[in-house]
Amino acid sequence: MYCIAGKKVFYTYEDAKNIQKMQYTKEKYLKLQDLKNGYSAEQMLEIVKDRAQYLIERGSTLNNPHIPFTYFNGWPEITINHSKQLRLMVQEYLAKL
Repeated sequence: MYCIAGKKVFYTYEDAKNIQKMQYTKEKYLKLQDLKNGYSAEQMLEIVKDRAQYLIERGSTLNNPHIPFTYFNGWPEITINHSKQLRLMVQEYLAKL
């Protein structure tokens, strides 16, 4: 989460909206605030998790007709143990930063 939103003590409505985009209504954003006019790191992590879950379930990029399949040429394929393999790939990538 810190790679996405930065490491902060307090996160704003704008921070949350930058992650979740138009997935939530304004009312839901406000309801999720666990601090006065904002979010704790723990609450922002839940928002990031919700966004990741949404994207995974939606199949975000492969279902986007504006991105040609050839864009993914040369990318590693994940054919078994999808969640485990993706976690390992993300961990390897982050370790290189």
